[in-house]
Amino acid sequence: MYTTQDPMPAVLIDPATDLPYAAGGSGGGGGAVTSVDLGTAADAVASTDTGTFSLIALTKRLLTLLSAAFFSAAASGATSTRITSAASTNATNLKASAGNLCQMDLSNYAAYDVFVKFYNKASAPTVGTDTPVWTIRIKAGADYSRTFPGGKSFATGIAYAFTKLVGDADATAVAAGDVSGYIDWV
Repeated sequence: MYTTQDPMPAVLIDPATDLPYAAGGSGGGGGAVTSVDLGTAADAVASTDTGTFSLIALTKRLLTLLSAAFFSAAASGATSTRITSAASTNATNLKASAGNLCQMDLSNYAAYDVFVKFYNKASAPTVGTDTPVWTIRIKAGADYSRTFPGGKSFATGIAYAFTKLVGDADATAVAAGDVSGYIDWV
């Protein structure tokens, strides 16, 4: 039996009889729940999504699955790629299969804006021909930093390029050393 402490009088709850759908309980009985085992902090994580486990073991499993889904970069170790632009569009393939951007920290040392174009491709993009799925602007002399807690997803692959103009068809090369930083991906 569990007692809740409210400004109102104490309410006694018996998990075996007072939960909705508990067998024989006042909530209707005969439902899917035949017993309730809250468990203890020492319970191991539930090993599967089906079977008989305590509520604590199932909660631990849920937290483990959510952590893996939302923090996969931290859990599996994201690859950090150091970037220093060459005198070109720097058409580069980061990952040749589906993946996620986790974080980026880029600096623009040029006296003009630079546009970072990301492509959903499993190979290096053909800049000016392929259409980017995402373009970011780094202002002249500025930094760009962004973290994606759940990852920014690319279904085919992760590729990027740098150009001087925003248009999808632009292929104007940047100068060597204009852009530098890191992109973390998984």
